Amino acid sequence: LGAFMTALALLIVSLASPGTESRKNPESMRIRNIMVALDVSRSMFATDTSPNRLHAARASVLDLLERFPGDRVGIIAFSGTAWVQVPFTTDHEALRDTLQQLDYAPGQEADWIPREGSDLAAAVRRAIRSFHKTGQRSNALVIFSDGETHHQGVEQAAHDANRENLTIFSVGFGSSEGSIIPDPTSSDGHFRDREG
Repeated sequence: LGAFMTALALLIVSLASPGTESRKNPESMRIRNIMVALDVSRSMFATDTSPNRLHAARASVLDLLERFPGDRVGIIAFSGTAWVQVPFTTDHEALRDTLQQLDYAPGQEADWIPREGSDLAAAVRRAIRSFHKTGQRSNALVIFSDGETHHQGVEQAAHDANRENLTIFSVGFGSSEGSIIPDPTSSDGHFRDREG
């Protein structure tokens, strides 16, 4: 009986034809580089878009992350200057955390983010430099801004992006009527320029 059971077990194993050969079929994935340029200037806190322009822009960036879960995304924050807040990464959770940090907390006297001015051209040039480092040609820049710019060079930056085959999408926030720009440090909570 023992010999019969052993023979039966060996027969089952041989019919299953186990093998030690393994095959590796590489799966190719096409990963895009998407750079988000987010305007964090003072005008993005205007409330003509609910709750304000910056929060509406951040919600749109979060939606973009949901739509492209496997792509490498980076964040450039810009106001009067532009800086890479997050280099290209597939860690979208880190991107979500960083987006929260770009806000201005109510009642906070000091803000670590420079909010003066808005330089769209600097954001485009910074993105071009970031794309160069990847060596990849499938790249897109998505600009989230209210469109206000205090600097020259937007046309030249667009020309440079075109030369690099960089696709740029722009998403605008705000209304044609506009709104008061808030300033928590002023007595009435409104930002005023030099002319008042």
